[in-house]
Amino acid sequence: MRVDAQSCRRAAGILLVCAGLWLPGPGAQAGFIAMDTQAEVEVRDGQIVLRVTTTNRGDEAAFQVTLEALHPESPKSSETFERLEVGESAEHTFEWEAAGAAHRRRVIPILTHYADANYYPLSALWQAVVTFGEPPVTTLSARIDPVAVDPKGVLRVRLRSLDDASHRVGLRVVTPAELGARPSTAEVDVPASDEVPIEFELENFAGLPGSTYGVTVILREERPGGIVESMVPTHVKLEEPAPPPRARGWIVAAVAAAALVLAGWQLGAFRRLRRG
Repeated sequence: MRVDAQSCRRAAGILLVCAGLWLPGPGAQAGFIAMDTQAEVEVRDGQIVLRVTTTNRGDEAAFQVTLEALHPESPKSSETFERLEVGESAEHTFEWEAAGAAHRRRVIPILTHYADANYYPLSALWQAVVTFGEPPVTTLSARIDPVAVDPKGVLRVRLRSLDDASHRVGLRVVTPAELGARPSTAEVDVPASDEVPIEFELENFAGLPGSTYGVTVILREERPGGIVESMVPTHVKLEEPAPPPRARGWIVAAVAAAALVLAGWQLGAFRRLRRG
């Protein structure tokens, strides 16, 4: 039998490379975009004036930035800002006719649409509250159970009366563009002395697993002085998919040790053959 030293080294190298393929590599440092959206709203000269500012608080540029104000009767969008560098802001002012006779308080959700360097579409939710006249008294308590979506989940809202009276309440679920809610609206009677749960199904359409998204539930109640809206914000966690099985460290070490032993044995055999 004839054993070549170069073949020994090649075989050992292949085994070591195979073992190295199982070793976890260093994690890549990915950039991120964090759009910080703020809103100021007032009633002026018979108009609702909503001034929205969004700032890129991440560490890479944002592209195709658009502000969308989801007024229920008249949603509006800003122009598109092609690129926002880190720390750069964009601003837009929306206006509507004031509906003070119908509403005492109104919630206007705001969506910030943007994209990363690969033009993957993303969004973030904020909301503005406009009050007509004196702030109304709070009569309802609302809380939302923790929510996880993979790729679906249940948004459970619990309502309770605070003034020992029954209430007829409308609910509207507002989500970022990546998520959806079924149904998106509902109505429920809240008795004077009991807690009422209402469930909505959330579904992840285009969200990034491992991310957290803001979701808002808007409560609507008709009172003698006008319609009162209030908001219950929450956060939804998109679950990471289960990672594929990875070789354990002791398996990798055993393969590397076996490769060294094999290389040594073959090299010794080669030397013995040469002496013989």
